[in-house]
Amino acid sequence: MRPEISIIVPVYNVEKFLMRCVESLRNQILQELEIILVDDGSTDESGKICDDLERKDQRIRVIHKQNEGQGIARNSGIEIAEGKYAAFVDADDYIEAETYQYVVSQMEDCKADVGCFGYTHDNSEGNSIYQSKIKDSIYFEEKVKKEFALHFFGDDPMEDDMRGVSACMSVYRMELIKKHKIRFPSERKVLSEDTLFNLEFCRFAETAVSCSRVFYHYCLQQNSFSRGYSKERLGKTAEFMVILSGYAEEFGIKEQTKNRIKMVLWISLLDAVKQEVNYAKRCEYWRLRASIKEICTREYVLKLLKTFSVKGLNKKQKIFFFCMKYKQYFCLIMLSYLRNRQGLQS
Repeated sequence: MRPEISIIVPVYNVEKFLMRCVESLRNQILQELEIILVDDGSTDESGKICDDLERKDQRIRVIHKQNEGQGIARNSGIEIAEGKYAAFVDADDYIEAETYQYVVSQMEDCKADVGCFGYTHDNSEGNSIYQSKIKDSIYFEEKVKKEFALHFFGDDPMEDDMRGVSACMSVYRMELIKKHKIRFPSERKVLSEDTLFNLEFCRFAETAVSCSRVFYHYCLQQNSFSRGYSKERLGKTAEFMVILSGYAEEFGIKEQTKNRIKMVLWISLLDAVKQEVNYAKRCEYWRLRASIKEICTREYVLKLLKTFSVKGLNKKQKIFFFCMKYKQYFCLIMLSYLRNRQGLQS
């Protein structure tokens, strides 16, 4: 019998968290499902755990492949998926037991092609430090592109409806994915493979539904702030803004997305400065100052600092903004240093 939903889980060196994730999927109230674990060349015991789980539950299927990144791993899962719907979960996260029963039911009621739901950021101790803000809504035809898709261009701090862009917080109609060959680009080539997957899906979706209930636990591991930093990320963000602007023009929402797209670059700029400080050694002040100055005087950054509205930013972000705009690099470094030590969210 065809499964109602295929849940695709990329797996890479997550032996500590994999069982928690898979158990949350096996324990779904909606039992007519398949779980596709894509071992993306793990070097720890993750691959073995996948095989053990496959032997334990006939609904679990395992793919072993060379490491190519999360986006390509998800695509491998899509290729063999048989469910009516598709969902994605990261292997170090987990979901509530009623997630897919509730969301699929909401989608069936209005024949939706995609349904999104709420998430929480949990710290390494399992405590929620942030919850998404999503309204219960249904979007038909052009409203899918003009209203539902807005959130995939970034959050607007002036609105009280902050959904995020991750594909893990949505359920998709598989027929559209396969018919239109919608796939994830490699995160090694683009800034956000999830954003582009979602925008591409919205090109073909006719009905969408959003659910306010919080189901997904996005788990922040200790020291996650300093992992994965790349000096090229800010430049990739600037390139990514051009791609987003292209979709905005196609969807007829160029004006509505201007602040959202600028916010994407602002968050990346803020992160780049704090990460530079985080990685610097104490004895390298002048080198660090030169690095911060180089970041803040790039052409696309100067344009952002000239045109970006600070309305909606919190007080701390406003201070960072004015330090960048008026070249107060010492203050910027000290603020970033204190922020990194405190481990606060921006």
